[in-house]
Amino acid sequence: MKSALAEDSQTAFVFNCASGRGRTTTAMVIAVLTLWHFNGIPEMSEEEIVSVPDAKYTKGEFEVVMKVVQLLPDGHRMKKEVDMALDTVSETMTPMHYHLREIIICTYRQVSNALFCHTAEPPGPK
Repeated sequence: MKSALAEDSQTAFVFNCASGRGRTTTAMVIAVLTLWHFNGIPEMSEEEIVSVPDAKYTKGEFEVVMKVVQLLPDGHRMKKEVDMALDTVSETMTPMHYHLREIIICTYRQVSNALFCHTAEPPGPK
């Protein structure tokens, strides 16, 4: 990315995994974070771009994510940067797509419901 942008600052990048497994969104988020690393991180707003405001899991506060946040130096700031990149990428999607955090929740619920058929109680989100 750095060499392509050095050659032409208007270079466009296209991502498409063509199988609907979220890899395109992941690549787009990584690209946004990489561009911000080169050009500086934009000012962060406190606005949440989620379907259910103040809902713990739509804000990406999964147990495993919060453990990583605690382990990283300045982890809360880093999480905000990643959240902002997720929000930026979600704005480029059609109405048929959902925010990546919401896809994680939907997938979790599908797995939990499948597990629930075999256990007494589904586990909480990680």
